[in-house]
Amino acid sequence: MGAGESSTVHCDESSVESFHFSAFLFLQDAGFECGELVFYEREAGTGGGGGDGPHGGGDGPHAGSDRPPLVPKLRLRVEQRAGRLAAFSSGWENIHSVAPVVGGERWSLPVFWSFRDNRSSAADFGR
Repeated sequence: MGAGESSTVHCDESSVESFHFSAFLFLQDAGFECGELVFYEREAGTGGGGGDGPHGGGDGPHAGSDRPPLVPKLRLRVEQRAGRLAAFSSGWENIHSVAPVVGGERWSLPVFWSFRDNRSSAADFGR
């Protein structure tokens, strides 16, 4: 990720249903500012701004309504250090985002695991 880039609050399983576990291997601890991996509580509070998410905007279920947007409650910030591995289950119990990178480039290796039924054949792999 480069300067100004970030990710929205999400769970990986909502992006790809077969993701059961996720991990990030951090490849550097210098050369960028901010860009932490941030985890939030499942139950969100409310706050100012418009739309959904922590920064307002968006087209989620409350966009355009008078209802205040959902604002995730911070649970944990994972500071990037070269060689650190952050591994977690991919469901809604681990909603997260990457804080905006404000300078430089952030390098990490995302990895996702899926579990398949033991009865599936090798011919089914990749479907």
